[in-house]
Amino acid sequence: MKRFYLLTLFMPLALFTAAQATLSKPVALPATNITNTGFNANWKTVDGSEAYCVYAYDLKQAATKGATTIVDEDFAGVTQGSVISPVVSEDAYVDLSDYGYATTYGWGAYGYPSFITGMVGGVIYSPYLDLRGDKGRYQIVVTSYCTDGDSLYITTHGSKGEMLHKVATHVANGGTGLSTDTLTLDDGSKDLFFTVVNNTAKSGTPDYIDRVQVLQNLESGTTYYNMVAADEAVMAKDESTGAEVTTKRFGAPTRYTSSKVLYYDLHATKNDYTKPSGHMPYTAIYSPYSDMVKVDLINKSSEVLTSPTTDSLEVGQYAATLAGTASSKVYDGSYFSVAPTTFYLKHTGSQIIYTAADLAKAAGKEITTIKFIFNNQSLYTAYPRKVNVKMKEIGESTFTYDSDKKDYCFFNDDDAQAVLSNYAYSEDFSGYYGTDGELVLHLSKPYAYSGTKNLLVSITFDGDEACESAFDLGFYYVPKTTGKAMTFTNDNVTFADYQQTDDWPLAGLNTGTRLEQPITQFVFRSPATPTGIVTVDQQPSGTVHTPAYNLAGQRVNDSYKGIVIKNHKKVVVK
Repeated sequence: MKRFYLLTLFMPLALFTAAQATLSKPVALPATNITNTGFNANWKTVDGSEAYCVYAYDLKQAATKGATTIVDEDFAGVTQGSVISPVVSEDAYVDLSDYGYATTYGWGAYGYPSFITGMVGGVIYSPYLDLRGDKGRYQIVVTSYCTDGDSLYITTHGSKGEMLHKVATHVANGGTGLSTDTLTLDDGSKDLFFTVVNNTAKSGTPDYIDRVQVLQNLESGTTYYNMVAADEAVMAKDESTGAEVTTKRFGAPTRYTSSKVLYYDLHATKNDYTKPSGHMPYTAIYSPYSDMVKVDLINKSSEVLTSPTTDSLEVGQYAATLAGTASSKVYDGSYFSVAPTTFYLKHTGSQIIYTAADLAKAAGKEITTIKFIFNNQSLYTAYPRKVNVKMKEIGESTFTYDSDKKDYCFFNDDDAQAVLSNYAYSEDFSGYYGTDGELVLHLSKPYAYSGTKNLLVSITFDGDEACESAFDLGFYYVPKTTGKAMTFTNDNVTFADYQQTDDWPLAGLNTGTRLEQPITQFVFRSPATPTGIVTVDQQPSGTVHTPAYNLAGQRVNDSYKGIVIKNHKKVVVK
């Protein structure tokens, strides 16, 4: 319900509906009537809702670490038209995917679009895209047939709201031709969409979009949802009977996917006419998304997946230290007597032990984030680091002491789970000059902590620059936890390289031993779990009725004759 051409669908019904500021989260139910190619999506009634927006997905996975193609559309389905004689639509809006002009789901074009082979001119609408990975960072790559210096207007609708971006085209050797231009953004969300249009092309010059790609840097194994079907206009009540509508049939969602395991969710919506918004006489109200529902088309089964609940715990007085109400202390020993790192040397490697008692609240949960508190005395720039984090559960509560070598030993972490790999940390410390701040590490792979043993956290920081003094920046520690951390420091040797030497696992001369735990906050969540499973013989409640509208956007009943719009398609009723 976020696109212009759908807004009019709700206007007639909304005029007679009492205003309501919020809508509750829909309760999704398992799918029913499951076949090899489709299913019924089901949910419970949401009080006050005028309509429901229901979405179906398959689940994609990044095969390797690095740039992952989220979507790549080249409009290969457009097989007619030329620059000299383009095909111009008689309709203001064309569903490119529905007509087969786009090979992936959810593409559209507005403004009486024109077509030449493999290209579309007009305002191009993208599908909804799940761009929550890599902290919402992504790239849009547009190839256009244009004149050098034309301006592409790319408008994104993501976590930061509506944002307009202007991109100048660059045709090789100037003149007219193909230009491929990249826009890097950070407003990714669960349901981001964007529009692309050549906004400055002059009459008689080409203004066609040839290809649109969306790329995102993801860790290997990262999953994201890919939309394959949707209905954003499921009216909440049946026009004929007034009965609540709580089901939607997806008859052919496999048109855009080969997967036989699909997913769906939904949100409720209504229009509040007591609060006009811009040129619209109302404000659109959206509920939160429902939980996701999994549908297995082969086994004819379905289950609701509960959303993970997030919580946190503190090791030491984390919140009070950050608020300045605790008398916490910063490590004040030598330059290597600090954890999890120091920026005084280019390479560090810390191992920190957290006991099962420390982490009792996280037992049976998935750890997703680790945070530490630093005090910045005099750093005024960034010192980029590549950060790697590993975790594993151990029986020991302290580091082993080798009485023959008279030195403490690191733990072997070859068998530990890598939960953050080569993360680019580039915090500009000038914003924290003379104050406290947080070093936050969001794990790319959550760690499932059993709670039966202690937890060893290994963290390495590697960079090319170092600050001038060991006391420029320090971390707060937990008193009376001596022996819970060790930190290796070196300007020339990484912790990973040190592990390959004959000295390993001894601490050595460059390691701070008998250190206290740094004050830490762990963020964790409950793993997603099924809440209900049904098989194909179970029937849904509610009825399905597809509303119809005339060309003016007015809702009509079944007796209306002429051209009507149903499911965003023109249908002639005789």
